[in-house]
Amino acid sequence: MSTLTTPSPDVATRSVRRTTRPMPVVYAGLDLKRQLRDKMGMFFIVALPAFLFFVFGMGDDEAYGSANVAMYVMVSMAAYGAVTATTTVVGAAATEQTMGWGRQIALTPLAPLAFVAIKTGVAMLVAAVPIALIYAIGAGTGSEGNTVDWIASAAIVWAGSALECWSRLGVAVAR
Repeated sequence: MSTLTTPSPDVATRSVRRTTRPMPVVYAGLDLKRQLRDKMGMFFIVALPAFLFFVFGMGDDEAYGSANVAMYVMVSMAAYGAVTATTTVVGAAATEQTMGWGRQIALTPLAPLAFVAIKTGVAMLVAAVPIALIYAIGAGTGSEGNTVDWIASAAIVWAGSALECWSRLGVAVAR
């Protein structure tokens, strides 16, 4: 004869406390880590623009407008790095869609708009890396301009890379 036992009231009413983060935050964190671990992508996003700034922007302190030529080269290389970053992230999103990752995401509660927002956020965070690095190198190597030039140019470069990201992401997701 077997006897059925019921669990004690303590065990039956005890709830499991979950401390998980929302899925979009987890997915964004994983995607950001994946993008930053891509050595080849980071070479073209960070190292190449920094190297090109060292080659073309160093030692050229001729005044031009309210800044010097080194600052113009610095802004150009930061723009190159930021647009390359957004193109790399969006290119990865397009590849993910064609390889079937979009179908896997569709099985989760993640909305398509959330996917686009996550990819945009990741692209913009990755785009901030070359901007910050090249501006730091420029500040240390003699790029000259007034404060408005520095802040406005960084904001315009970052916003310009956002437009590049949205236009390419729209095409990538529309496939």
